[in-house]
Formats: sequence, structure tokens, C-alpha cells
Amino acid sequence: MSQDTWPLVLVVDDEPANRSLMSLVLRQTVRVVTASDGAEALELSREHRPDLVIADYKMPGMSGLELLTRLRAEHPDCVRMLITAYADRDLLERAINEAGVYGFVRRPADPGMMRLQVTRALEHRDSERAARSRERLHLVGELASSVAHDLSNYLLPVLVAPQELRSAEGADFEEIVCMLESAGVHLSAICEEMRGVARGEVPRYRREACQPSELLEQARLLCSGGVYSEGSLSWSIQPDLPTMGLCPGRIVRLMTNLVKNAAEATGPGGQVWVRVLGQDAGLRIEVEDDGPGVPPAIRGRLFEPTFTTKQTGAGLGLANCSLIAAGHGGSITLGESAQGRTLFVVSLPAG
Repeated sequence: MSQDTWPLVLVVDDEPANRSLMSLVLRQTVRVVTASDGAEALELSREHRPDLVIADYKMPGMSGLELLTRLRAEHPDCVRMLITAYADRDLLERAINEAGVYGFVRRPADPGMMRLQVTRALEHRDSERAARSRERLHLVGELASSVAHDLSNYLLPVLVAPQELRSAEGADFEEIVCMLESAGVHLSAICEEMRGVARGEVPRYRREACQPSELLEQARLLCSGGVYSEGSLSWSIQPDLPTMGLCPGRIVRLMTNLVKNAAEATGPGGQVWVRVLGQDAGLRIEVEDDGPGVPPAIRGRLFEPTFTTKQTGAGLGLANCSLIAAGHGGSITLGESAQGRTLFVVSLPAG
């Protein structure tokens, strides 16, 4: 392997001697860049996108913990390690929870142990990337399956029509023509949606008359087993909601994605509430959970494609929810309930 393709490690320490020593120890197997403080480290990380960042905890100005917390939001793909001479339990917990720190380098550090820790950290990064790649393929498969399902529904009239026409006797030609025209419109809409997604555009879904209670029931049936069964799911719908113009498959997918995200956030024993309500002749979908909440540092990036803070996640679930809401002319927002719990709200105008 050429040195140009070696993993890049950013070492951040305000002591020149420490930076030189770590660079000397690590440069046998990785490329190393160094920074003397948090501000310089942020600039270098934006320029070079390091695979691993090792930061000293005690630095003037921005501490190592503050730096790694910033990097978690800006560059979640890089592995983060903290150098510390302390075994403070509170510090270790904060580093893991706030900065997503993979490991700790104790000072004074043993060169052999440091190289081993860096090797394991980079192996961890590779395994995470492989897991995200597998999940992306899984999500692409889900999308392909959904599109194939829609295509098969609308191709059926195209396949049946010739048989009806061949029979001639008793065939209702006007009904067959209308059936083919409807199928053609839907097939065209699906193709246009896929082209728009490929171009990064907001899709425009073809809506049909749907009863919200039926969509909620479909989502409820899909949200069983696995991560959904580890906590408690509560489903409710406002009585007597009228039939609305929606794209049913996409709305069911939106609800299941939000519930899955909430169930993963709460973990075993958590509680998730799903509510479907009327709003200004449109629809309001609320998904609330009693998990730990979303750190302020990442709220602004939550709906970005591929952005994730999970160990194994592609970062496409919430991005897909945002796309579906926008495709209906609506929106999705993150807030807090009256009880201070995480609350996602989807607002969809009347179709």
C-alpha cells in the first residue's frame, strides 16, 4: 500500500514535544498531521478529513473534549480518541456520551500500546463503514422493492388489456382505455419520481384518496419484532378523520422510519408514542419518545442524507422522511413535547 493511501491521523496537543513524539511513534503505519489547539484542529479537519483524531484533554481555550464533540457533529465518520492522565469516571462518561469517543490514550503513553490502540481504532472505523455500506444496500433494496411493488400494480392493467381486447365479445372498450390511461399516468409518475431523486430533486408524488386510519394500521403491523419489541409503542388516531389525498406507500414508510428511529433512540424499556391528527384540513403525524434527546450540536444536520451518529447506520431514514414530507408539500420538524421529550412532527397539507 502506497503511503499516500495510508489512513490520516490528526494529533492535537498544545505541547510541541508531545506532538513530535506521537508523530514519530505513529508515522510508521499512518500519515500524521498535528495541531497545537482546537481551532487549528478544526481547520485541518475540514481541509484533510482525517480518519482518526487524537486530542489531549487539557488544552488552553478549547479542551480536547469540546473539540471532539464539535468534530462528532462536523465529521461523524472520523474516529475520536482522548488523551488524558485522569481516570475521572464523570469525564469518561461525558467523553463517550457527548463526543462519541472510541477510546482513551493514557499519559504517559507506551509507544507499542499507542500503535496498537490506533490500529484497533482504524479497524473499528473500517467495520463501521462496511456496516453503513451494508445498510445503504439494504435501504436501496427496500426502495427497489417499493418501486417494483408500485410498478407491478400499474403494469397489471397493461398485461390484462390485450387479453380483454382479444376476446372482443363483451369487452368494454371504454373501460379498458380508461384503465390503460390511468396505468400510464401512474407509471409515468413513478419514473419521473425516480429521475427526480437521482437528480437530487424533491419528488412530486401522485396522490390518491386514503383513509389515515388504514395507513396507521399498516404502519403498526410493520412495526413489530426486532427493535420495535424492545420498548413500548403506543398508537392513537383522531376519530373520524376524513379521506385525504396522499401517496399511501410513502406515508406508511415515513411513519415506520420515524418509529424505528425513536425505538432505536430509546432502547430496551423505552416508550414511543405515535399520534395521527387532523390539521388545517391536512394531516399531522407526531412521534414522541422518552429517549436521551438529540444534542443541540447535531440538530441542524439531522435530516441530511448519510448523516448519522449511530454505530451502524446509513443516515438515510430521517433524510427519507424529510423527502417524503416535502414531496407532499409538507414539512418535518424536531422539537420537544410539553413533558420535554423528543418530538418529531410531520405536517402535510390537504391534497
